[in-house]
Amino acid sequence: LVPGALPATYGALVETVVKSLIGTAPKPEHTAALTQFFGKKPIDPLQAKDQAVTGKFPHLVALVLDSPMFQVR
Repeated sequence: LVPGALPATYGALVETVVKSLIGTAPKPEHTAALTQFFGKKPIDPLQAKDQAVTGKFPHLVALVLDSPMFQVR
């Protein structure tokens, strides 16, 4: 779902996952809502040791798949 190098920010991670699952980029407000799940903002830097990468990534995928964005694709 995240090909290549780790995205630099939480927003970029969310956008990459959403694009992989839905095929289109999320709206900025959707990106902000999904990054808030991690307690972060879209501009916050992402590191390999962060929970978004190590433990909560499957939850991000589930949130996208359960979202209205996915249902209307």
